[in-house]
Amino acid sequence: MDWTGDNAGHDHDSCHGHGGHSHGSAVHGFGGHGSGMAHGFMPAFHGQFGPRADQMIDPTQQPKKRSHMDDSSSWDIVKATQFGILDRCKELVEAGYDVRQPDKENVSLLHWAAINNRAEVVKYYISKGAVIDQLGGDLNSTPLHWAIR
Repeated sequence: MDWTGDNAGHDHDSCHGHGGHSHGSAVHGFGGHGSGMAHGFMPAFHGQFGPRADQMIDPTQQPKKRSHMDDSSSWDIVKATQFGILDRCKELVEAGYDVRQPDKENVSLLHWAAINNRAEVVKYYISKGAVIDQLGGDLNSTPLHWAIR
């Protein structure tokens, strides 16, 4: 195909909004213009979902691990408990946080650890004096009640 001449309304650099590449006969009605495929078929969405050339990952570099837990060092004790970040919980308890102290909704740390299935955090809080039958929350229930939800 001659990209310099009239090509029935298709611009080489802006074909359907994605950079100049061949589609195949199924899209343009041409027989295999650069598709390299025996039947000349290439899906119409070709190239729309892959990384752009300027976003390609260098295979020699380790990818950055990104997660919701990238930096838990600034989390409060409730969030650390909910996500099971035991080291952060220990840090805050050792700095003076009372594991028996309920939050503003009258929910203890043991409640939060129990409902989020954070067994190691539950064990730690109990070892630090958490009250296992403390009532809390809207339903005025124990951490065990929360654990079975």
